[in-house]
Amino acid sequence: MAAAKKNAGPDFAVGEVWAYRTRRGEEQSKVQIKLIEEHPKLGIVFHVGLTNLRIKGPEGFLCTITHVPLSAAAFAQSVTARIATDPVDEDYREGYEEWRAAENAGIFMLPLSEIVGYLESAIAEG
Repeated sequence: MAAAKKNAGPDFAVGEVWAYRTRRGEEQSKVQIKLIEEHPKLGIVFHVGLTNLRIKGPEGFLCTITHVPLSAAAFAQSVTARIATDPVDEDYREGYEEWRAAENAGIFMLPLSEIVGYLESAIAEG
């Protein structure tokens, strides 16, 4: 079982909201750290949620992604400025629990903008 962490060193902590290098048209999008944990095989994992997106879906646009697991390095390379520290709501828990239960759960090691593009493509393919 992975151990939950309040922070990942001096630079990042649960609840922080960050601006990041977004895709064009999503400049208002923000990322919040929902959970940071140390995984025995994957290392430090950031579980984040994204808001103010414009992901094209079958019934319009998706504005929020509640759970994205990614490497600490990918997170650090994506963010540009800390904006706030807010309470973490539990909207990410369902996705997180599914990720934890998956036998071969992995993490993204791409910049957040590329992850959003990948997820948009996956949604389009159904």
